[in-house]
Amino acid sequence: MKAIYGGILTALIASVANAYLPVDDNDFGCITRAKADQYVSDFNINVSSFGGMELCNGNSDTKKLFNDLQMVEEGSFSGGDRNLFIRNIIPTANYFSWLKEQTGSIRRGHDMPTATAYNSFGNFTMQDGWAKLSTLGRVGTLIHEARHTEGYSHTQCRQGPYRDAYLAGCDSSLSQQGSHGVEMEYYSRVVLQGQNFHPVYTQMARLMNLGRANFVFNDNPMAQKDGLIAAGQHELIAVDSDLNTHEHVVGDIGDLRLKRTSFGATLYKGDEAFAVDLYQSEQPLMKDEFSYFKLLLDGRITDVADMQEVDVAGRRYMVALTQRGQLHTYIYAEGRWSAPSSAADVLSLVTTAPDGSEGLFVVSKDGTVYPLNPGNLRKGSALATKWPQGVVDFANWRSQRLAVETTGRVVDLSSGKAYSPLEGYQVQQLVRAPYYNAFGFEQ
Repeated sequence: MKAIYGGILTALIASVANAYLPVDDNDFGCITRAKADQYVSDFNINVSSFGGMELCNGNSDTKKLFNDLQMVEEGSFSGGDRNLFIRNIIPTANYFSWLKEQTGSIRRGHDMPTATAYNSFGNFTMQDGWAKLSTLGRVGTLIHEARHTEGYSHTQCRQGPYRDAYLAGCDSSLSQQGSHGVEMEYYSRVVLQGQNFHPVYTQMARLMNLGRANFVFNDNPMAQKDGLIAAGQHELIAVDSDLNTHEHVVGDIGDLRLKRTSFGATLYKGDEAFAVDLYQSEQPLMKDEFSYFKLLLDGRITDVADMQEVDVAGRRYMVALTQRGQLHTYIYAEGRWSAPSSAADVLSLVTTAPDGSEGLFVVSKDGTVYPLNPGNLRKGSALATKWPQGVVDFANWRSQRLAVETTGRVVDLSSGKAYSPLEGYQVQQLVRAPYYNAFGFEQ
């Protein structure tokens, strides 16, 4: 069963509504006029720029901001566990008072489409991207912008989506304790120290932490290693470095496609992508706003047939194939998709070719495989090996080349034998996916 925006299952919400803070905007209920007036005064909110005063409608930008401030004011933490991101930069009991102190004003704007929000001398302008985020993403944005008021600025990124973009969007390191560091500390605290946050909000915080922290610091604070992830009909099976298997029950996978992402894995189809939490054995699926599959949420590209998030030479790319037979690559520095490139003969996008090479490839309708430059969308020369019939996926894992047959069997291509850790499973898809040490490599 797939849930929307935050992975909220109706029954789950109903059973714990009195124990935890809400997650989805429409579950917050009405705010009193007195509390709304307090927030407007405390943060000098330009209410008219958000569309006017609204106390109840969770779809209103004004009410979304009130929900965010409620989350900051009412969220509570224990001493609890720590990880590499928790540096006690902001005392846990002081988030609301600190945010108020660092905020000169808050207004809604539409003037910088490449940004989620920006801070000018303590005055925050929330952009269109902010309105499309979940409560967690918006709270993280407020905390991030507040740190800028204290004099912490960004530097040019040396890796990730903004490498070579000449935009200052990264922190030099976690030790700088800048805006990204404070934001990641909040997410980690929700996961490890939160007392009254909904389990779905906690799960979202872990994925947001991992999905962003792997590229927003030029000196990456996290260690990474890969796991092998197989998709069955109702579960994902992770194979760890000791060749042990771990099942993750996610419901009916159906024709969703398993994709590697920066935080781990996503199940994707058409105009939707659902994040998978590889650190939790059972969970509802949630809309992916943690990897760059989140670009599907803004509606700027539709009728999508296939997508891949891929890192090449330290730079992150997002490439989409449409049902109309066109390829687009996302231009991060300009906040837009590229002009279309004709791809009428392309059937799918893959990151592991039949010959074992890795990168980004297009598979044509006759099975010919071409390397694809994800930056300019130019095809290279056709590979000697075509995509074989009877195989749905390839993956490289621990010096082995593996193939998934249409029968559901995973085969070690060097021996022609079934891959023993996945024997007994009906495997439909296979990818390598990253685990990070922020919350344990494998659980």
